[in-house]
Amino acid sequence: MSKVPKWLYNLFTNVANCMESHNAPSPLDFRYFQESGQTNVMIYPMPVELVGGEYDGVIVLPGFYLDIKSVISIFDQIDELDWCSQSVGLSDEGAYISVEGIYDGHRVWLQIMAEAPKDEEPGMQLDVSGAGGAKGK
Repeated sequence: MSKVPKWLYNLFTNVANCMESHNAPSPLDFRYFQESGQTNVMIYPMPVELVGGEYDGVIVLPGFYLDIKSVISIFDQIDELDWCSQSVGLSDEGAYISVEGIYDGHRVWLQIMAEAPKDEEPGMQLDVSGAGGAKGK
């Protein structure tokens, strides 16, 4: 895999700083690709696998708070700001906030997803047996 450009890693970090997990911490991840002179970026919370107790092996999708005003402030220019409340087709990944504009001199279409893409593996395990702890994968 090619190295992530520094500006793109900075965008991911800045958006991550605008997010707060509802409960247990959950790692974030992102995917990106270039298309027609812009970079399309999806940022999302990774699924969490529960271990121990009666829910051993269950995969959960963590919720989070998003400070939208702070996300907007990291952009040099905003052309579009949208909210998609649910999937609209078979290829769609579900609910997201969408920001189109300029970040650090780069044209970007950012989607902050409510859930990870369906093919994403859990990013961590959370011990729910009472023994305590979480570990990343």
